[in-house]
Amino acid sequence: MVFSALDGSRVKADVQDYPRRYLEFHEVEADYVLTERGAMDQLKKIVDDRNPDLILMGAYGVSLLQQIRNGSALDFMLRESPVPLLICR
Repeated sequence: MVFSALDGSRVKADVQDYPRRYLEFHEVEADYVLTERGAMDQLKKIVDDRNPDLILMGAYGVSLLQQIRNGSALDFMLRESPVPLLICR
């Protein structure tokens, strides 16, 4: 599964185009989930529903000040996920 949260205007709607082309080229089937907001709630729901073996997440995409003020999906998953995380930058 490829999950992306648009997070207002910070992320473009075509964010999943590259991973889709990459996975299709390597003949990997995946579900694609794109949400407007609520990445943390959606991620927790997906983990609870799908029970994955591993979660691959991108590293921080915002400044340190924004992370401290708003938190981040990565920090949330590091605290809350019962599933191992692999973090990529």
